This record gives sequence, C-alpha cells and structure tokens, in this order.
Amino acid sequence: MSKFIPLADDLAIEADSGGHTTQGVSFSLIPAVVSLKDIMKRKYKYQEEILVGCGGGIGTPDAAASAFTLGADFIFTGSINQCTAESGAHSVVKDILNTVSIHDTAITAAGDMFEIGAKVQVVKKGTQYAVRANKLYQLFRQYNSFEEIPEQIRLDIERNYFKKTFSQVLDLVYEYKSKKNPEQLKEAEENPRFKMALIFKWYFSHCSRSTLNGDLTEKDNFVIYCGPAQGAFNQWVKGTRYEHWKNRHVDEIAGLLMHNACKKLWDKNSLVMHDGFQIESHSIKDNTDTAIAVIGMAGQFPKSSNLEQFWENIKNGVNCISEVPETRWQMDKYFDPDPKAQGKTYSKWMGVLEDADKFDPLFFNISPAEAELMDPQQRLFLENCWSCIEDAGITPSSLSGTRCGVFVGCASGEYQELADEYGLNAQA
Repeated sequence: MSKFIPLADDLAIEADSGGHTTQGVSFSLIPAVVSLKDIMKRKYKYQEEILVGCGGGIGTPDAAASAFTLGADFIFTGSINQCTAESGAHSVVKDILNTVSIHDTAITAAGDMFEIGAKVQVVKKGTQYAVRANKLYQLFRQYNSFEEIPEQIRLDIERNYFKKTFSQVLDLVYEYKSKKNPEQLKEAEENPRFKMALIFKWYFSHCSRSTLNGDLTEKDNFVIYCGPAQGAFNQWVKGTRYEHWKNRHVDEIAGLLMHNACKKLWDKNSLVMHDGFQIESHSIKDNTDTAIAVIGMAGQFPKSSNLEQFWENIKNGVNCISEVPETRWQMDKYFDPDPKAQGKTYSKWMGVLEDADKFDPLFFNISPAEAELMDPQQRLFLENCWSCIEDAGITPSSLSGTRCGVFVGCASGEYQELADEYGLNAQA
C-alpha cells in the first residue's frame, strides 16, 4: 500500500537559510527534487499531485520569482519574519536585524548539536558570537579537556566569552544537570572531553537566553539566527514606509513578495503599488496578449434549464429550493424531523436539476446501454459543453485538432453504487 499512497502531501526544500543550514543551493536543489518527484510519481502511479516548495534566502520578489521559475509550487520565508511587529524577538534584536545587509551573516557552530559539528547561520554585525562559537568548537576538537587549553586562551574565554571562570560555569552546569540529567554528571567525571563539551554548551545556552531577553550587557554574545534574505529585504524596502521594522507586518510582507513576484514573472519591467506605496520604479508594458475573452457560456441550475432562466430567477428573487421529489428517493423511508433519529435525515429539501435523466446518448454517438452507466454529472457536462460552444457561435467539429483545452471539476457521487445494485451493464 505504501508504494501507491504518498507519505506526505507536499515536500519542503530548505536551501541555505538562517539557523541550522547545510548551505544547500536552491538552483541545484529545486530542479533535482522536482525531477525526482516526477520520476517517483510516474513509477508508483500516485494519483494526487505532490507539491514541492522552497525556503531559504527568499527576501525579495526576484528571489521568490526565481524559486517559482526553478519549479517550486510554493515558497516559505523565515529570516524576514523575525524583523516584524508580530515577531516574538526582543526589540533590541529587531533593531539589529533592521540594519543588516546581505554581507552581515556568518556560518558558525550549532550549540544544540555541538559535538557533531552541525552549523548555523547567524548575524555577525554587532556581535562576536559567530567567531567565538567557531573558536570553542575548534578547541573542542583540538583538546581532550579544558585543562589542556593554554592558560592565555582560557583567560580570554573567561574574560570575554563567559565573563565567569571555568569553575563558576562548571558549578552552574552541575547545578542544572543534577536536576535535569544527573546521569550526565557521572559521565562528565569519567570523560574530561564530555565535561569540556558541557561547559562550552553552557555558553551557547547563555547566549540564547541573553538574546531572548535583549540583555544589552551581553550584546557581544547575541546569537541571532538569520540568513542574507534579511539584508536583501532591508535593501529592497529602503526609503519606504517598510524601512523600519515597526511598520512591517507578516501578512503584508507575504502579500508584497507574492504580488511583486507575479509581476516579475509576467514582465521584468514592472510598477507595483501596494496601498499607495511604490515598490518598483519601472514602467508597465502592455500585457494585452495575456487577456482572456469569454465568448460563450452555458449552465443548468435548479428551476433554471439555462443561464437566461437562472438570471430571471435571481432578479425576481425566486426560491429555487424544493422538496425532494419521489423520483430521487422515498420521503417516508428516509425522512424524520427528529435530528437524532438513527439512519434518517431531517432535511427534505434540495436544489433539483430538472430533466437530468433526459440525456440523448445517440446525439453524442454514445450507446443507450453505455449512457446508463455514465454518472449524471458526465451527461450534464456533455450537454452544457455543447450548449456553451453553440453560445460562442462555434461549430464543434471545427475544434477538432486545434489547441483547445477542456478543464473539468467534479465531485464523487453514489451513482456507480446504484448501477452495481441494479446490475447495469453496458455489455447487456
């Protein structure tokens, strides 16, 4: 069963981004994943579409448009949402994010996966965290215990990194671990390198708390997860009302990116206004070649066999809902005014499509036996398609062999079950 039912509805690709990152490149990742998705879909005959989205480095309409051009079905943003009015980041942190450029981020060691060398992308402007985190990881790989670290380096770490002695930090670690993970204390005593890792990881935790609290005395240790998308966004909105983070709102940013990305895809020289605010400064080209002309319409509705009758009913306020006719199902068998009645319905009203059974199969070169097996939706669709083509003044046969598309949307019904129940067979 797992070969035919996808385990996920959609796939999300994270390219080089703020926070944990493998520094993946979207130009390579998106086409490769989309291609693999298509191969697997054909191989296992998945019926439902599997969408592929992308995030990481998206902070401008050009970046968003690039993702869609590469084949992404949707995009998601991260870094730029931190620098908004809704963000839970401290205002001190938002002020820093508000000033970064695309060059103000760096790759450094990840505190939560320190031992395995995982990487994160952070802001390097106004903070020494990136340099210090990398230094601690370098020392962790080079020495087997913190006592082996040269004294001058230890003093520098105590004075500028920890602002505490190694002994004081170790006491804090032991106090915390005795409550949360006492088994790690025994391991620390037996493994000096593990003890060193616990001390260094205290630093990462300390930096996170200081950043969340906006503690300016620890600004040099702020850890702000962010990718270059933030700098790109800051540059894009410079000189506009969105320049300051207090005027940035997540929903508006999403709208700005998507609206302008669409314009970029349509015409690379565009002018886009958002609430009277000019984002781009280029002229709009005439896009009349993308216009759509509606030249024919048809439809069938309750108490309206065509659009003209439907419009008259709307104008006159006609109620087109009626009781379920006996030709559909027996009222006394299924109806009960009590909503709690088992196996019953307490509604006896419906919008009836009259003459739904008056389909002329021979007109469409369909045998009567085969027509009985067709879902009524299919029959009604054929009839109204023909009426729509006639309304457009087109000869249906002239469409054969032309670039003409037919797009259908319908819901599943119970007609097939009824056909089976009554033993309908097109071969009979």
